[in-house]
Amino acid sequence: EGIITVYPSAQEICFSEMLTGKVKRGTYWLNTTKVAGLCEGQNLHDDVAFMRLIADHLKAVFNVEPRRFYCTGFSNGMGFTLSRVIPELSDVFAAVGGSGSLLKNAVSAPNPVPCLMMIGERDPKLIQHNNNQAFPTTIDEFENSDFLLDMVHQMLNTLQLSPDFE
Repeated sequence: EGIITVYPSAQEICFSEMLTGKVKRGTYWLNTTKVAGLCEGQNLHDDVAFMRLIADHLKAVFNVEPRRFYCTGFSNGMGFTLSRVIPELSDVFAAVGGSGSLLKNAVSAPNPVPCLMMIGERDPKLIQHNNNQAFPTTIDEFENSDFLLDMVHQMLNTLQLSPDFE
């Protein structure tokens, strides 16, 4: 088909959940939220360097077009994509996309890349940030959602786009 797809796995970490304080262990990408809540003594690995190694390996072994590398993720993978890939790997990936996560704080992205974000209106892990209310599905409801407007503005700031939109 003329496409190479890579499905890397994150490393196992221990961290404290931001909302509940509950300690969790599992395979998670080190997005900004996970780094802030790492358990005492947790070794900090470099997921960004790991992604660079994967890209370098693909370039060395296969006949690829490096400016046609794309990154996607779901849930924690999308959180990593939003908070680490966009600001730190724009020289590797031409665009990013995914679902199941939101950017809670704007990050500094010197060369932001195009980004596609999808969220489910009743995603239980996301609506907890919206007072457990389903996300709006009409433009009028959206414009009255302080939470979602804040998320959009975080992305606009990260991607260096104007907040004037329709």
